[in-house]
Amino acid sequence: MNNIMDYIDWRGDIGFDQDGINEVDNLILSMVSYLNFDMLRGGQTIEEANRAYIEKKKRGTNREARDFIQKIEKLTDELAKTNRYRSVIISDYMYKYDHDKESQFSAMTFHLGDVIYVAFRGTDESLIGYKEDFNMCFSAPVMAQKDSVVYLKNIMDKYSDAKVYVGGHSKGGNLAVYSVVGLDESYRDRVVEIYNNDGPGFTEEILETSAYKATVKKVKKLLPNGSVVGILMDDNEKYSIVEAKGNNGLVQHDGFNWEVKGTRFVRTNKFTDQSIRINQTLKIWLKNLDRDERNRFIDEFYILIKKSTDANRLDDIAGKELQSALAIIKNISSMDDNSKEVMTSAIKKLVKSNSEARKKVGVRKQIKKKLKKITANRKIL
Repeated sequence: MNNIMDYIDWRGDIGFDQDGINEVDNLILSMVSYLNFDMLRGGQTIEEANRAYIEKKKRGTNREARDFIQKIEKLTDELAKTNRYRSVIISDYMYKYDHDKESQFSAMTFHLGDVIYVAFRGTDESLIGYKEDFNMCFSAPVMAQKDSVVYLKNIMDKYSDAKVYVGGHSKGGNLAVYSVVGLDESYRDRVVEIYNNDGPGFTEEILETSAYKATVKKVKKLLPNGSVVGILMDDNEKYSIVEAKGNNGLVQHDGFNWEVKGTRFVRTNKFTDQSIRINQTLKIWLKNLDRDERNRFIDEFYILIKKSTDANRLDDIAGKELQSALAIIKNISSMDDNSKEVMTSAIKKLVKSNSEARKKVGVRKQIKKKLKKITANRKIL
């Protein structure tokens, strides 16, 4: 199976002036946006930025080390060697972290000749970043969504003659869409295309706005066939299902596992049974929880994780999974009655939702089998 690394080998000798940005380039730039380029001043080429990143890492000031980040480091190193990417300029890097407002936000802008690609980062290693993701289930807009609008507007003012593409992976895909939703119409009209790479949807309040309905026409959503993140909540975005490697949606969420052919991702016409069941389960569960219940459950769950692990980042828990799990179990039993009721009620509803979803998926399978049998009998006749 060919992936984005193979695409770089194949397409790396052809500049953007000869062949413009495509959906595979979009995902590649979205991946690069996960790296911390806080050492950059002004605009620097990918070749220069990669060199600065490597130097920073040698000095031991760059903490990122998880497998996903290591793959992106290798990706960026390869990009720096190609005619297509080495001269692409990275500018306007921004990173914000606000514990009190429960927000994590990062963005950067790539310059490809007269085109700019504004990339919003997905969730990083911070637990606050994940808390903000969960907050999206009941709160609209969250702080990162507001920040995305301000960032994009400033970029469009700064580079007023550029053709504008916007994109991101995971939460970054959601932010890419919302950044355009929040713009005035005159700014929105300048955006050529928005890429949402397996990013979640929105609350009903956002979906019902005229701004979202105008924006959604520009969105290209890409989902792996086992998607679990990109199917969360609702949206009205036209999507394509991509063939991906991996036996579950979390593995397939990694863009390095998406299959590439030429300048496109390989399409398939259906999601996996597991993806469909998870989608049904979460939709039923969220429908059965009102906003207040969602809010309280997420707050209690976050407090439980913090109390049990004393972690600020996921890598603080790495290697201590069993110890953390035992601490969580212990702390659940010592919760006050109100907190315990919030947790157990939501979990019971989740279990019930999963049971209902299994029945729905089972009925759908039976109907498909019967239709196939009827079609086969007609052909025989």
